[in-house]
This record gives sequence, C-alpha cells and structure tokens, in this order.
Amino acid sequence: MTEPNRQSGENEERIIEIEIERLRLFKEHPSQVKDANENGIKLSHQAPTLYDVVPKEEITEFEELMRKTIADIVSEASSIACWVYVQKYVKQKTLDEMLQELPVAGQFIIVMDTWFERLMAE
Repeated sequence: MTEPNRQSGENEERIIEIEIERLRLFKEHPSQVKDANENGIKLSHQAPTLYDVVPKEEITEFEELMRKTIADIVSEASSIACWVYVQKYVKQKTLDEMLQELPVAGQFIIVMDTWFERLMAE
C-alpha cells in the first residue's frame, strides 16, 4: 500500500518540475513570451519530457486543482473588492477604518481603494 503513495508523491514532484520549467521560460525570456502571446507566435521551446512520464489522469487532476484554486482566488478577490466599494461609498468608511476592520486583506484593500478613487475621478 505504501508503493502507490510513494509513486503518487513522485508524480507530484514531476508535475511541480514541469510547472517550474514553464515558469523558467517567463523569467528568462519575458519579452519573447510577451511577444509570442501578443502576436500568436509559437515559441520553439519544447515541452519538458516529463509530460510523457506523468500519467494523463494525474495531469488532469492537477489541472483541475489549479482551476479550482484560481477560481477561489478570483472569487475571494471579487468579494473583497465589492466589500471595499460598499464600505467606501455606501457606509462612507475611511481607508484606515477598512484596514482596521479587515487587516488580513490590507494590501488588497489599499489597491482597491486607490483604484476606485481613480475610477470615480474619471
């Protein structure tokens, strides 16, 4: 029974290696990646051979987990953005009051407060 767990852990490590390789491209060649994305050009970089080693089911499972994680992040950010809007424009709270009420989201509150101010100024 320990064998599947060990194998699963090895596959998780392979998936992480694949993601690191993908991120390395963005770090080492940001302008090429940006140009390729904007102009629909395919980069000559080949996918790591690890894609051939990791079972498709595990890749699918990982992709589903990433989709859920991203959806959760977007949902949370949207909720906080709405909260900031209500606090600022409906309840007339100051930035300091909002930061005291929800300190764990301080940086995001500051960004949203600034963004709303710029948006309303237009």
